[in-house]
Amino acid sequence: MPSPHPKDWATLLRAAAAPALAGTPLDFNAIDSPDRAMSWIEGFRDSAGNRRRVDRPLLCLLLGLDPGSAPEGKQDLALHERLWWSLVRGDTLPIEVSGHDGPLTPAMQAQGIEAWTECELSALHALWSIARIRKDARLHERAKSAARWLMRDIQPDNATNRPWAAHVFLGLSREEGDDAGLYARTLIHNAMIPDGMPERFSACILRHAAAELECMDAVL
Repeated sequence: MPSPHPKDWATLLRAAAAPALAGTPLDFNAIDSPDRAMSWIEGFRDSAGNRRRVDRPLLCLLLGLDPGSAPEGKQDLALHERLWWSLVRGDTLPIEVSGHDGPLTPAMQAQGIEAWTECELSALHALWSIARIRKDARLHERAKSAARWLMRDIQPDNATNRPWAAHVFLGLSREEGDDAGLYARTLIHNAMIPDGMPERFSACILRHAAAELECMDAVL
């Protein structure tokens, strides 16, 4: 059976994310002012009460809001965090992204395989969007190299079951075949455990992945 078209996947991911986002500014039925939406972003926590330094840029992208300045001490941010801020602000890319194949965040290996996997997938998610927005074929190839490394060397799961970069692997399945599609499906499936739907932050990730899938033909 052929894999669904990227835009069909986008519809599926939006539907999967919808229950967790009901009643928020990301609810399609909600009518919120920019001020209320920003207040929601400021107070956002995932379903376990946690917040990350990538939350603000991701949520501002989803709602079309200005994220303001990057956190103080930006040089201390991890690579995946700097990539998200580069995406939302159009900043110069971290130098580590250029000139290499394979993983984007090898320095994170010291944090353990689970944390490294999540950071790597988050970095890939952001870089794919940057490559599309900037129409940069070199960055797109760099993102594909990182995705291929993940498929070859890292299992498609992580400690928090976040579906980072699921759309990247769905897109690559048109070139790479079933292995990439299975990787994406596993990321999505894991995000639905244990409640049959993603928790709040994973739902936000799926919404952004859906938006990227709608633009997929622009980069493939």
